[in-house]
Amino acid sequence: MSIYLNDIKNNLGKNNFWNKYKPLLKFSWAGIKRKIISFILMIFLISSTSALLSNTYSLHNNSQFVSTKYFKETNSDFIELKYQTYSTNLIDIKKIDELNNRIGNLSSTSYYSYYPEWRIIALTNSDKILELNFDEIDNSSFWTNKLASMNIIGKASLDVNEVIVWKKDAEKYNLDLYTNNELKIDNGIILKIVGIVDYDDMIDLSNYYSYIKNNEKINIFVSTETTKKISLEINKNSKFSFSILKHIDDENAIQIANSSMIDYDENLNDNEFTLISPVKKQLNIGEKYKINSDFHIDMDLVLNNFLIDKNSENTKIKFSKKTFENLKKIYSEYISGYPNSLLIYFNNAENLKKSLNLLNDLAKEDPKIVIHTNFASLGKMIVENSKDTTKIIFIFAISIFMISIIAVAIFSHLIVSSKSKEIALLKLLGLNSRQSLIYHLFSFIFVALVSIVFSLLIMYPIYLIFTLLINNLALLKFNWLLNVTTLFIFWLAISFVSFLIYFFVSLRKFYAKTNRLLKEK
Repeated sequence: MSIYLNDIKNNLGKNNFWNKYKPLLKFSWAGIKRKIISFILMIFLISSTSALLSNTYSLHNNSQFVSTKYFKETNSDFIELKYQTYSTNLIDIKKIDELNNRIGNLSSTSYYSYYPEWRIIALTNSDKILELNFDEIDNSSFWTNKLASMNIIGKASLDVNEVIVWKKDAEKYNLDLYTNNELKIDNGIILKIVGIVDYDDMIDLSNYYSYIKNNEKINIFVSTETTKKISLEINKNSKFSFSILKHIDDENAIQIANSSMIDYDENLNDNEFTLISPVKKQLNIGEKYKINSDFHIDMDLVLNNFLIDKNSENTKIKFSKKTFENLKKIYSEYISGYPNSLLIYFNNAENLKKSLNLLNDLAKEDPKIVIHTNFASLGKMIVENSKDTTKIIFIFAISIFMISIIAVAIFSHLIVSSKSKEIALLKLLGLNSRQSLIYHLFSFIFVALVSIVFSLLIMYPIYLIFTLLINNLALLKFNWLLNVTTLFIFWLAISFVSFLIYFFVSLRKFYAKTNRLLKEK
């Protein structure tokens, strides 16, 4: 150390800054080597905290980017709304319109769905049998822009009997716009392929409407006019017939009557019936019974009376005229291609969330409101899963940051306390408090510079550790520019705070009297 002290003494009088403070660098390095453990710990704390906070911020930023990207490009930007009637396949349009008006301008487009209740099988030009999965669209600017963003080849607007096929399915089944471009349905309808879109839904809905899971499936965009036409062709063959069932349990039921013989009784209330049978049956007055039909009646009928007529060969059913008219109305709507839900699409997740919250609140008061959305699935898949883990990591990072600051304060105190006699000797050699303090601060500047290098080295390994903790992180691409930029900002902030702590802890010691410093152990 005497060599460094002589250099300092010989150069104190020089005016050149470098010549004046060059020996201090050597002296600082000597001080670092004596307290190497404390300085290494400071380097580790600053660099690891910077890298951890940088990755946490980037992860959060990427999560938002990915959720926005996939919200726009997948089937997660809609709400399907139903208002239950006496048929599970029909809706109350008046009520639906009222609910849609409550949403107002939050939505980008809305239209009624006529999704076929039965699975639809089609034959390609190459005799390939495929089950059709429909995505109904309209010709609004919302869908035009959405399809354009997915690099559509061909038409972006659809007429009746025209479809757009997903690119992956077109490649799989060798479909194109010119030769193998038809999908023939059993009822004689031919769907023409007029567009191919690069669309690959992250949320697999291929079995959402599918009844037989081992069929080969094809995903297509169609207009609601096309699905209405398909449903109409299917439903118009249904007959006005039904049976009344007595449920034994949730899965088993027995038929107690059918609609072959119906009569009126104006003494009956709505949804009540009287049964007239030639034989005695185990039925209870006031008990509820279900209706089974091709047009999916969802109505509870209450048995008002049970009579035995031994002169009759068949069982008769009596309804009020209004109940019978309700049944006929349901049947008439069913065979006329009536809509079964309303599809509401949104440009952004915020508006969808607001609308979903509104509808959920209304559904709590009215159980007939039925809501379906894939947005919750997307949130669970990307946002919520990653967000919850990100919160934990962020809390952990903040905790590490606070611990680092406290540790820096402790290490600063230990380092400064160990230099009491060195500071006193520097003052005896002629250095004033400001000059000796600069010598001391050189040590921290060295620590800060080393820590930024170490931060860069451990930044990506920390990201790889994150991939083990967070599901679906493969969706979040590591952005070097973003990570390095945020790393530098966090390093700068942490180093500045640490420097202030180091400086103020040192200040009192370097401005202490020389004799007091010499007396310290």
